[in-house]
Amino acid sequence: MPLQVLPGYSRIQLRLQVGTVESPAYRTRTYSNVKHDSSDQDVYDVAFALGNLQQYDVDSIIRINENQLTAS
Repeated sequence: MPLQVLPGYSRIQLRLQVGTVESPAYRTRTYSNVKHDSSDQDVYDVAFALGNLQQYDVDSIIRINENQLTAS
């Protein structure tokens, strides 16, 4: 049976450093409903802009794509 991949949801996750350098602690902010066909550069640009609005420094930007695998 051939495998079929159906695009699902995509979301952005910002990992923020809320602790100090000596004792790092992290918090995540997740933004859902990102279009699955958006380019990685566009997603990064939006996440970077959102990161600039945060109180804490952004440690990392993560894009999470979910796909549904079905056998047809």
